[in-house]
Amino acid sequence: MTLDRWLLRAQSAQVKDQIAADTAQEDFQAIIQVAARRQTLDWEEAVALLHMVYGWMPTMLRPIEPHIPAQRLQLLTHLQKVKMGGLLSTAELTEVKRFANRSVVGASKLLHVLNSANYTKQLYTLHISKVWKFGAKKDCSAVKWIVWV
Repeated sequence: MTLDRWLLRAQSAQVKDQIAADTAQEDFQAIIQVAARRQTLDWEEAVALLHMVYGWMPTMLRPIEPHIPAQRLQLLTHLQKVKMGGLLSTAELTEVKRFANRSVVGASKLLHVLNSANYTKQLYTLHISKVWKFGAKKDCSAVKWIVWV
């Protein structure tokens, strides 16, 4: 099947209905509700949320790369921007991706947990992440991913 056919199929009512009917989505909503209870996140909460998100992925979260205090503050600023309704720039998304196992998919799920209103399309694309990798020829750079979504 071609990439275009996969993308077309992924946007079909039938696939959207299958995703909506998945009762596991209710459990994922619990993670979103936990994140919504906090006005701001500290480093430990950001790491804990990332581990919750990775509990939904077939990939195991590697130990988070060391971050000096300034890098932690910058990352938390990006996550707070998302919580407050902002959209990340390519550079900001690249930093979140680094935090999230260097994974576009992990970063997308984390962003969706923090602000599902602004990052719903990205979560929807996670259901077809293998298509993304196929279409991008396994190049999951933040720039290509932003252009794709």
